Amino acid sequence: MSHTPLEGSDPARDYALGWRATWRHVRAGKSWSGGERDCAFLNLGDGRFADVSSASGFDSPGDGRALATTDWDGDGALDLWMTQRDGPRVVFYRNQRPATQRWLAVRLEQPGANRSAIGARVEVVLADGARLVREVAAGSGYLSQSSLEQHFGLGAAGEIASVAVRWPGGERETFTGVAPNQRVLLARGAGAARALPARATRVTAVAGPLAGVKKADARRVEPLAPIPMVGLPWSGFDGAPHALGEPRGAKPGAYQLVTLFTSTCASCAHELGELARSKAALDALGVDALALALDDAAALAAARARLDGVRWPHASGRALQPFQDGLQLFFEELLDRPGPLALPTNLLLDGAGRLVLLHRGPVSVAQLGEDVARLRASGAELPRPALPFAGRWIDAPAQRRDLFALATRLASGGQPALAHALLARVEIAPGAAERSSPAERERAFRAFHELGHARAAAGDDVAAVTAFERALAAQPGDALGALALAGALRRLGRLDEAEARADAARAALPGEHPALALELALQHAARGRDPQAEDAFERLAQREQDNALAHLNLGILRLKRGAAADALAPLARAASLRAQDPEARAQHGKALYLAGRFAEAVPEYQASLAARPEHAETVYNLALAAARGGQDALAAEQVARLEPLDRALAERLRKLLASRPR
Repeated sequence: MSHTPLEGSDPARDYALGWRATWRHVRAGKSWSGGERDCAFLNLGDGRFADVSSASGFDSPGDGRALATTDWDGDGALDLWMTQRDGPRVVFYRNQRPATQRWLAVRLEQPGANRSAIGARVEVVLADGARLVREVAAGSGYLSQSSLEQHFGLGAAGEIASVAVRWPGGERETFTGVAPNQRVLLARGAGAARALPARATRVTAVAGPLAGVKKADARRVEPLAPIPMVGLPWSGFDGAPHALGEPRGAKPGAYQLVTLFTSTCASCAHELGELARSKAALDALGVDALALALDDAAALAAARARLDGVRWPHASGRALQPFQDGLQLFFEELLDRPGPLALPTNLLLDGAGRLVLLHRGPVSVAQLGEDVARLRASGAELPRPALPFAGRWIDAPAQRRDLFALATRLASGGQPALAHALLARVEIAPGAAERSSPAERERAFRAFHELGHARAAAGDDVAAVTAFERALAAQPGDALGALALAGALRRLGRLDEAEARADAARAALPGEHPALALELALQHAARGRDPQAEDAFERLAQREQDNALAHLNLGILRLKRGAAADALAPLARAASLRAQDPEARAQHGKALYLAGRFAEAVPEYQASLAARPEHAETVYNLALAAARGGQDALAAEQVARLEPLDRALAERLRKLLASRPR
């Protein structure tokens, strides 16, 4: 539902965020209609209505929308056409009238633009004095228009005493020659009705049942398209690192069953026992089993004992926390409502490391045999795609997985290593960008670009360079992509290449573009051109008051040349804009310390250490600020804290504090 935009809001962004919030509710198990079936109510004639939904056959689960009435087959009874959100999208309900019930259908006509007499009222008075009134309306419900013929049910007696029309404008006219069980035309000014020919029956029943509604199986899920679950890290009980999709698990024509269990799960123990006893059967199916314990380090011995107790003959190990975090993101890709992780959980992967079947609970060897047989018989396509919600397929779903969208989800979800492993499978051949659609190029660019930023945030600029280069292979002329690559190259010290990329971006962006100005300033600083860099950061900070990096680097350069008083304002601004950035807080603390404001410097250093507690230099500076600010106990605590981080620096701090006058 649309609302009046708030002052200063972005309507397009608000609309997108609204849909995102709506789908979060749907995936949490909620719905627009509350899962209600369609309803029909019978007027009892005494002010009450009876619910006849089931008896009349109207209680469809299809989530009805538009409804239109018309005598489609010409038998004197109103039939219904309905549209639904679910399939089938259009439904016809044929009304079969008892032969004893009489009826009348009236069509109005008048000269002029309003030929159908929209707004007119027709009044039929029966011999027993009953008055029946209908009004001609344009639009008869949500997204619907019923027939403009006015239909009257006259009952078993149904003798007509009079028929009158109040035309648009207020003129009233009485018509003669109206009898039951016919269609008549009442033309304005005629005074007498004209019979219309009967409508021929046009409804033909076609044999064949409606396709049943397939419920989503909470325990057994078949993806619409295989999901490459590569890169999920696990370790052997000997500590050796592994990952799903590595060469040892990639066997063409074979499958891998990954069973997740805990040492305290009774159903897990039963399943592990069956899988252990069925090694020969699994080998015959071409299925390699891998048992991964979800237990923490304290319960790892119990997990190994569980496997030893069933004489586990297959591969085994421990699912590390990154495995579990990444698995949650894959499940969000597969399931609209993932819910808690069931135990045991069984992942059936094909020879390329792609998830082709998920069992949220135990799986028997017999069931695995059926699954593998069907999967092999279906070839590359899965035989019966999973439905995330109850319903019917209107069109066959696409069976291609959007790997770029999945990689973007993984990278933005804090799993850049998984995104990297996934995108490593995507090859962009020379000239492929020109042959791809704009939408495909945009998805590829966004996936690699997001991965590059995630890698850079993790401090891996080598991988970031590779990701940004692949992003530009998809969108060669993207200026912001070129700037991102320039930044990664600069951080690696490849300054000439960084400058070339920045020059390419400069040709496509205005000279005052914030991202371009920031990168050029950072390149000045990287080459040691401090005066030019400081001037560039100062101009940018003045234009972009909320540009934290401009303020931070401006303050750092001023500290570098000994102007602590001038550095205070930009560093205070940077610390307020990036309160969670340990470098911004530490640099602000340093400026406060140099300005002699020791007590104010202490909380800045403490905030910085909260984000990086093992940063020895900040521990040292905190001790100095605390000592100069009269907080001797806090200063002494930092000596013990610094000892395991940097013994030489700790000894230096100890001597410095001991030499201070008391």
